[in-house]
Amino acid sequence: SKGCSVKNKATGRTYTTLQAAVKATRPRQTLLLSGTCRGKVSIKEDITIKGVARRGRGRPTILGWQAFRRILTVGGGVTATLR
Repeated sequence: SKGCSVKNKATGRTYTTLQAAVKATRPRQTLLLSGTCRGKVSIKEDITIKGVARRGRGRPTILGWQAFRRILTVGGGVTATLR
């Protein structure tokens, strides 16, 4: 399956949507993303999102629900690091 899996490196908790993981993440924590995550994401804290290739999941990917729509919003004064 290529479904979304996002693990908080600090807590070990895993989420099935990137937005749920981002909402539960504290500043300066790292999220490990594998598979394909769909939907809009709003980042309001300084965090790192790192793509992790896992067998059977393909490349880590963030997709919107519709073409040419904003999928990632980073709040003012926030640092979001994507790797």
